[in-house]
Amino acid sequence: MPPKFKDLKNFCEKNGWELTRDSDHFYYRKILNNGEILRTKVSHSLSKEIPNHIWMLILKKQLRLSSEEEFWSLLKKKQKHGNQSVPLVHSSTLSSSL
Repeated sequence: MPPKFKDLKNFCEKNGWELTRDSDHFYYRKILNNGEILRTKVSHSLSKEIPNHIWMLILKKQLRLSSEEEFWSLLKKKQKHGNQSVPLVHSSTLSSSL
């Protein structure tokens, strides 16, 4: 059974995804160790189930998970996904000698 949008939002919050914008949707991104950026968006209709065809695309293309079981396991265990994110460095924290 596909998750609800609230499950996807909780997954992002528990697995190192950064909320980048809250407008028509919640927009999240995750920067991987190799510099690649994953992005997803979550509907504000948190109680609605994600349609199966959309869920399969989100799972494989945006979250880069191998199975729905992996999604539920990571959500329940509050465990970080293997593609670790790295914190952003803001220009204000960079040394002026760079």
